[in-house]
Formats: sequence, structure tokens, C-alpha cells
Amino acid sequence: MPERKEEQLVLRLKDELIVAGQRLWQRQLLGGRDGNISVRLDGALYLITASGVSKGFMGRDDILLVDDKGRVREAAAGRQPSVESGMHIAVLQRNPAIGCVLHAHPVYATAFALSGADLNACAPEALQLNLGYVPTLPYAPAGSQELAQQTAQALQTHCAVLLARHGAVTCGENITQALLRMETLEQAAKTAYIGKRLCAQE
Repeated sequence: MPERKEEQLVLRLKDELIVAGQRLWQRQLLGGRDGNISVRLDGALYLITASGVSKGFMGRDDILLVDDKGRVREAAAGRQPSVESGMHIAVLQRNPAIGCVLHAHPVYATAFALSGADLNACAPEALQLNLGYVPTLPYAPAGSQELAQQTAQALQTHCAVLLARHGAVTCGENITQALLRMETLEQAAKTAYIGKRLCAQE
């Protein structure tokens, strides 16, 4: 069990994850029970959202403590870690500077991931300034080792990626930075989509 100081850190980070989940849901960056969020603790321990839980209505019991092998260290009864926990752990292990990983299904960004269109070719300047180049990774099944490894590798040099036929992942030093990057990504994708439609009408 963590020491009292560590217990306070866990509770604070759980509350931050709850707020982030609410914001993602309110901004329609995910729906239903989609998406997952993880955050690094001291040492080889991470907090990650539970599988099958709406991120807009989470409580502290909906967030689990796992180790760097994916083993559950603390969890409320009946809670299992997200199917994407392997991806989160791979990203956090490979880059110590990353403190939070956020996976969501924002509509416009996911539409680019589905269509194969290059978001970078038509995105507003804000995308390049705030996120840099955003690659679209080849398709790999959800929860697979292949998806985990290629996402971890890409996030060593990028702060946001699109997953073909799947969604988007952002990372940051903390929860707020990862969340703001997801919002920036979706805003850029929406603007790019509308811009392409307007150009097509000319």
C-alpha cells in the first residue's frame, strides 16, 4: 500500500482524471464508454481508467492502480483496466517525460483517421504551432501488442497521433496538457474538414 503522502497523490490524480473525463465527454471528444486515460505515479505505477465506464460519469472507484507489467495493484470490486492498458504502459515506459496518455474518439479527427486523408496537408496553422506533425499510424487491432508498440514509438517524437480506423492519442507532461492537445487536435480537424468542403463548392 502506498504511504500516506502517496495516497494523497493518488486521490488528487484520480480527481484530476475524473475532471478530464467530464470535459472530454462534455466537449464530445468521446461518447458512450469510449476512450481511456492514464497517468504516471512515482516509480513503475500508473493510474488508468476502468474498462466499460463512461468517462463523463466516473468516480474514484472507476480508476485502477496498475504496475509496469499491467498487473492490477488496487481496484474496486468488479473493475478491470482498459483493454488499451498495454498501449498506455508502453508509451509511459518508453518516454519518462510523458506523464499522461489520453485516447479518445473525437469525431472529426477520427474521420481523418478513417478516410486516410492527410490532416497535416490542410490543417490550420495552429495545428503545426501547437502539436507539430500528426502522423496516422497503420491499422492495428484495439488492445493488440502491435498497436501498443507502434503508438509508443510514434509518441517518442510526436505529441499526438491518429490511429487508422480507430481514433486519436495525445500525451503530455500532465493531464491538462494531454487534454488540451486533444482539444487542439479536434478543433484543427474540424476546421480542416469544413475548409475542404467549402473549397470543394467553389
